[in-house]
Amino acid sequence: MLRFFQKRSIFPRQPVEQPYQAQQPRQGIFSALWRGVKVICFSLGAMVLLIIVMMIVMLSNLPTAPAPSLPRNMVLALEINGDPPEMQRHAAFSGPFWESIPTLDQTITAIDAAATDRRVKGLYVRLREPGLSLAHAQELRAAVMRFKTSKKFAYLYTTSFGEAGGGLSQYYLASAFDEIWMQPMGVLSISGIRAEVPYLRPLLDKWKITPEFFQRKDYKTAYESVTRSDMTPENRQMLKDIVQGIRTEIVNVVPAARGISAAEFERGINEGLFTAPQALAAKLITRADYVDLLIKDIKKKVTGNADASDDIFIDPLTYNAHRGQWKPASRVALIYVVGPIVQSELGDGMAAAEEIAPAILEASEDPSIKVIVLRINSPGGSPVASESILRAVMLAKEKGKKVIVSMGETAASGGYWVASGAEHIFALPTTLTGSIGVLGGKVSIGELWKDWGVNWDQSVQWGDNAGMWSMNTPFTQSEAKRFNLMLDHVYDSFLERVAQGRNMKKEEVDAIAGGRVWTGRQALKNGLVDEIGGLHEALTYAAIESGGKTRADIEIIQLPRPKTPFEEIFEFLHQQGIAAQGLALQIQIYQMLRPVLELTGLAQESQGALLYAPLRLRH
Repeated sequence: MLRFFQKRSIFPRQPVEQPYQAQQPRQGIFSALWRGVKVICFSLGAMVLLIIVMMIVMLSNLPTAPAPSLPRNMVLALEINGDPPEMQRHAAFSGPFWESIPTLDQTITAIDAAATDRRVKGLYVRLREPGLSLAHAQELRAAVMRFKTSKKFAYLYTTSFGEAGGGLSQYYLASAFDEIWMQPMGVLSISGIRAEVPYLRPLLDKWKITPEFFQRKDYKTAYESVTRSDMTPENRQMLKDIVQGIRTEIVNVVPAARGISAAEFERGINEGLFTAPQALAAKLITRADYVDLLIKDIKKKVTGNADASDDIFIDPLTYNAHRGQWKPASRVALIYVVGPIVQSELGDGMAAAEEIAPAILEASEDPSIKVIVLRINSPGGSPVASESILRAVMLAKEKGKKVIVSMGETAASGGYWVASGAEHIFALPTTLTGSIGVLGGKVSIGELWKDWGVNWDQSVQWGDNAGMWSMNTPFTQSEAKRFNLMLDHVYDSFLERVAQGRNMKKEEVDAIAGGRVWTGRQALKNGLVDEIGGLHEALTYAAIESGGKTRADIEIIQLPRPKTPFEEIFEFLHQQGIAAQGLALQIQIYQMLRPVLELTGLAQESQGALLYAPLRLRH
């Protein structure tokens, strides 16, 4: 920027041919300092100006008059681009900065309200990118099925169902609609489900990287991909049961919705990939045509005019904002536990106990809130952080609050640790839950350092186990013993929490635990959850517990409350200032270790024991 402005003579220099410049070095130094000060002032001024412009844009988008009424005849129009967000993490900036995306619950709320709204004549959904999780597809599909009881039309359009795979969950949702339209050149990819696990031990051995991980128990297999060269029988059996459970859920509903037999649908799964004409012939879609023709059909159906205005299509956020006000009988706190569970906030996508636990305690102190709903979509994380959240749950219950859990795509390991204290647990049929176990360890790269020409001298230490957390040496016998004692304590504590929360004997929990992951339907049979259902069912249950009849009778308060636009701006600026302080050193360290970190995907935590158990399914 300095060179740019100098070329425009904003900071003019003395001509280099003037001889007195070389004779007055002091003046040259002060001149340079003065130019630097002016550059800094200009930069700060530009930042302030940017903030002012952003504020003006946001304020200009605030409503200055009563919101216009919705059309007398309209269609609720949804765009599903991958997985809808569970929660609104940031303020929705207007204009060109950020685009508002409805959360899963906001979308379902709009669909349910539209079902009983006489002004809404139908539902139109446009599917775009793949990436929709099967659990979220189940919740959306259930909402569509409730909508169809109103006898209104429900149409869906997509160019393709997963051109490069990933179309099965999309198609699972689409099967609920009256008509499924796909572009004539589109493809339908429904090749089933495949569980894949990469095993890196031979490669790590070649790199002279030694992984050391301990687990409680046999089914806690998250890190076997780095400790072994093949799949254990326990992991294989667990994955088979999960895939079979998901298959059963899909086959039980999709063929009937499409008017074909289960055998015909299974043949379609085995074939896997269809062109649009083939999908039409197999009765998997309703029509192979273009979106503009579907839009015209909808307009004619609603208004009698195929060339009517697009204003009849109303998005969920607009519909929720203007469909009308009501006076709820009571309030329910909705608190999200989304992402790996950590103690402190480490960025977006994490469930920070230091934010979640205070939110639970805040709700417990509010006399207008009778019920707290925890929405958990987490594969687990830190035992300490999970315990912090569970402690807040127990304190809320001691103050007379009822705590209900709604499990999303995953509520396993530390996620189930948190859920175990609830009075009533809802899980979706394909929720991955359980994983009651613990694992932990480290990788040692001492031999790799030697190949790189780096010698770590470890001749000075205080404490026999001072090298326990070092990545340069493997565990000694003494260090391994202390580490395993910690894992035993965590696993035993996990069993105790579940036994207390589920009114079971510790031995009964141990029999169904073992680190094993269950689907929601399997977890119901094992007594780990109470009911099959999504967030809608959990909030309906909360409304009844609060004295209402449906979720429309309650005001849902999200805690912690989403930040305002102004809070977002100033927090962003503050974080940028802090991040700049150590950025250079962090970049150097990361670049040095990047090959190892990317290969193993592991990060060391101070407490060592992890409950995090990721699972990847391609569908």
